[in-house]
Amino acid sequence: MEEKSVEDHISKLPVPILQHFLSLLLAKDAAQISTFSKTWYASWTYLSYLNFGDEFFDPEEDDRRILSEKIPQLVNVVDQTLANRQKQKTIKIASDRLEYLALSWCFDLIEVELDTPNLISFKYSCGDELPTVKLMKASVLLEVEVDLFSGERLDSHWYSMLMIFLGNFKQSKAIDLICNKAEAIVIPKDMRKNLVPPLYGTTGSLHIKFQSSENYSLVDVFDSLLWISPQCDTLSFVRVSELNSTLKLIYEDALTEENFLEA
Repeated sequence: MEEKSVEDHISKLPVPILQHFLSLLLAKDAAQISTFSKTWYASWTYLSYLNFGDEFFDPEEDDRRILSEKIPQLVNVVDQTLANRQKQKTIKIASDRLEYLALSWCFDLIEVELDTPNLISFKYSCGDELPTVKLMKASVLLEVEVDLFSGERLDSHWYSMLMIFLGNFKQSKAIDLICNKAEAIVIPKDMRKNLVPPLYGTTGSLHIKFQSSENYSLVDVFDSLLWISPQCDTLSFVRVSELNSTLKLIYEDALTEENFLEA
């Protein structure tokens, strides 16, 4: 007697419905189910919500405090999960408790939306495309570190992306930029004429670190940085080479200095 093959009707459902099914599961179960077919895997990689379960939290605490001994395990689980979601185009995170966030090499990422009022550290490593970042709520203590890799393309598109990207962090306490080449941060003067500096009004610190040993004009670099953030109180520059060189400028209130001299 021949066995009748069972047709897979579930996989033929629209992707939004499959994503809804997967969102009801724990992240590890959703990942296992995603191996059933390419259709399921595509749905898994675009889930906007991941549930890691309650095993990492203290059952006796109402505020779902993470158990200290479970932190390494949770970090490992999250890393593995995100590694399987490298094609993620949109990331949305909402949390009143999140303080530290790092995103690395999300090449297909287009948009990041953060509703994290207590976030104090945001690190981002990217390729030659910069995503749109929306900070719905931001802490005045936020420190940002961005690893910029501009590739070979340094055109108006790159500089436009860079200015829009930096403009999202104008309320930050400090911004660290790590560049593979100095030219990546030197905004062409013809682009500055009709544009507002992306960090205009920022009074925090701006720190730049260049990993390239190529020769470049320090005058052009500082001219661009002072245009990008004209009101920053501290501007520091580090060039990585056989002998590291550091230059730091600190701006002080003229009125304060005058009062000091009079005293």
